[in-house]
Amino acid sequence: MITRTKKIIKGQRSSNQRITWFFLVLCVVLAIVFLAYSNLRMYRQRAELKIQLEKVDHEVAVLLEKNILLKKGIGDLSDPTKIEEAARDKLIMRKPGEEVVVVIPPEEKPVPSEEKKLNWWQKIIKKLGL
Repeated sequence: MITRTKKIIKGQRSSNQRITWFFLVLCVVLAIVFLAYSNLRMYRQRAELKIQLEKVDHEVAVLLEKNILLKKGIGDLSDPTKIEEAARDKLIMRKPGEEVVVVIPPEEKPVPSEEKKLNWWQKIIKKLGL
């Protein structure tokens, strides 16, 4: 009877150990899944930030080119003849005694073609050659 009791206790210990190992393995698996998910999220965020960085780098390059052109324009406008030329072209200014002539191109009126006057069924008949 004593041996039977010891065997039952040993059986209970092994089932307790199994439960403990099960929860330990479960915790480790959950930790691995959590870390893998976090790593995936960080990878996606890194890819998005890389794309944004490329866009910003492109914008910076465009703005630097524009800055160089504007600085060139400032240098050109330090010459009095260039200032006078810009004032005449853009601001339509004149010297005393001069007349400013502004040529406005005539508005082009669209000429209605023969096809626009025809109905849809008349167009079909014309294409068929009837």
